[in-house]
Amino acid sequence: MIVMVAVSLLTQPPAPEKTAGIIWSPSYAALPAAEQARHSGWQDLRLWWLIFISTVLSIYGFFLWFRFQHPDSP
Repeated sequence: MIVMVAVSLLTQPPAPEKTAGIIWSPSYAALPAAEQARHSGWQDLRLWWLIFISTVLSIYGFFLWFRFQHPDSP
C-alpha cells in the first residue's frame, strides 16, 4: 500500500480526456425515468432495505434487552 501511494504521488496524473470514460461518477447509478417510475412505491429497493435493516436491528435489540433483563446467575 505504501508503494502504491508513493508511486501515485511521484507520477504525473494522466490527461483528463484519457480517463474520462473509466472514472465512476454518481450519474452512472441513476436509473432512466421509465425505470424510476416502474420501481417506485413497494418495488423501491430503498424501502425493502429499510425494512430489512429495521428487522435486523429489532432482533438485536430484543436479544440485548433480554440479556439485560435475565443475566446469568454465577
